Amino acid sequence: MEVMARVASREIPLLVEVNAANDIKAVIEWAEKENVALQLMGCTEADQIADYLAKKQVPIILFPVISPPRRPEDPVDKNFTLPARLLKAGVRFCLASNSSHDVRQIREMAGFASAYGVPREDAVRAITLWPAEILGLGHRLGAILPGYEGTLILTDGDLLEPRTQVLRAWIRGRELDLTDRQKQLWEKYRKRPKPTP
Repeated sequence: MEVMARVASREIPLLVEVNAANDIKAVIEWAEKENVALQLMGCTEADQIADYLAKKQVPIILFPVISPPRRPEDPVDKNFTLPARLLKAGVRFCLASNSSHDVRQIREMAGFASAYGVPREDAVRAITLWPAEILGLGHRLGAILPGYEGTLILTDGDLLEPRTQVLRAWIRGRELDLTDRQKQLWEKYRKRPKPTP
């Protein structure tokens, strides 16, 4: 009840997962009628009402743009090009995964967005600055500026390239240990003797 009271007083936005264009419009109209701050998630058909969304200035958290289209009659690249079409229409959006398991694919999503029409700088912003701004944290996260929390990664190449490795990472200025089971197994087995022919 406490959280719903904060939503009702517009202290925090209501996040709604919706995909169909008609449903997106219906949710926006309901939020306006009830005077509720709104953020949309999913929105695979947002391009069908992009001008409407730009006019209403409702931010969108786009879910996997690397998934195949939902309907067989849609072009194969429909989801790949969705971020570019929304950007061109002036819709505020960011890229996200709809599960914690798939968060590892966030760079791939930004890479696909870049390959299909989003400028590289904007593709990086779509997974750094724009999510922070949309979630109301843009004053302390998403950019490298004085007074921000110092959440950074160091890579060995372009962030949007799939072969790029994250070498080091910091959250709030504290370095993370990036050791995981896959790296431990790699180190263990890469040194094993090779069989003789």
